[in-house]
Amino acid sequence: MAGAMGLEPGRLYSYDLLDNLGRPSARQILPQFQHLAVGDWVPMGGNTTPYTAYRVARLEPATLMLWDKPGGSWLWLLEPDGAGCTRLITRLRSRYAWTRSTIVTELILMEIGDPFMMRKCLLGIKQRAERLAAGRRLPT
Repeated sequence: MAGAMGLEPGRLYSYDLLDNLGRPSARQILPQFQHLAVGDWVPMGGNTTPYTAYRVARLEPATLMLWDKPGGSWLWLLEPDGAGCTRLITRLRSRYAWTRSTIVTELILMEIGDPFMMRKCLLGIKQRAERLAAGRRLPT
């Protein structure tokens, strides 16, 4: 499972203008960034703080990654389908601080924008994984 996500280094594989401050996401899986460990940070913004980044809370190679931060978690789960394919399932949970001055912006971004961003992210992961798998196939 790709570990190079977040604002750096591989980015979010989503809409670069919105998610990556205009910087392009990696177009392929970058092997040098596939070594996340429990406790590592996955930044979502310019500064790495508990509110702008997720911390890797759990890793089971080729099975799952769980990131968390105050007020939320993000799960990535690989589920074999029994027919030689694998399904990637992701779940993002957020608890909102209803008294914060930014609550309206947070709700708009997370509840309205996030489904579109997540779809683009998942399609980007699919594209990179399929490209990597095709490159590993031996000629017959």
